[in-house]
Amino acid sequence: MIVRTLAEAERSERRVVSENWESTRMLLKGDNMGFSFHITTIYAGTETHIWYRNHLESVYCVSGEGEIETLADGKVYPIRPGTLYVLDQHDEHLLRGTTEMKMACVFNPPLNGQEVHDADGVYPLEAAASGKRQALSGKLEITLRKERWKAGGWTRTRGAPCCPASSLQPPASSLQPPASSRFIARLAPGPTT
Repeated sequence: MIVRTLAEAERSERRVVSENWESTRMLLKGDNMGFSFHITTIYAGTETHIWYRNHLESVYCVSGEGEIETLADGKVYPIRPGTLYVLDQHDEHLLRGTTEMKMACVFNPPLNGQEVHDADGVYPLEAAASGKRQALSGKLEITLRKERWKAGGWTRTRGAPCCPASSLQPPASSLQPPASSRFIARLAPGPTT
């Protein structure tokens, strides 16, 4: 059994901070569950370009308001508490936080822990859990952004891919999502007792 609290995870390397968001990765690949589970905060007044070419993601809005725009068709969907959206087609999108949003996110395949979006909005398929350089396919190295606490504030170390993000792609046949339609749902709150 795995038992951990959000507060514990927030004080560990499971917390990753970026310009527009921060994410506490409650479950990771190393937990051997087959998925990762994150509590992510999207900062108010931000717009983030995201394109999970290597991952499928479902997101449930716990609090706050914003919107998601799918770039393929320009559709904009409101996000508020009780909204679930699923990126089952590797949808390239813009995520906008009108107010600060708390989101519960599930990724498949699972993340290792320190992943951040590259210039194309993509998480690499595999990344070093330590946030240091790792060889991918024996040819490509990536330096991941690493946040670490230093007395008095955050010290940020940033890196960028040495090669185009497209070189991170596994064969297209392995990226096909299950036969399902994309959807966005508004879940009604249950009865209060």
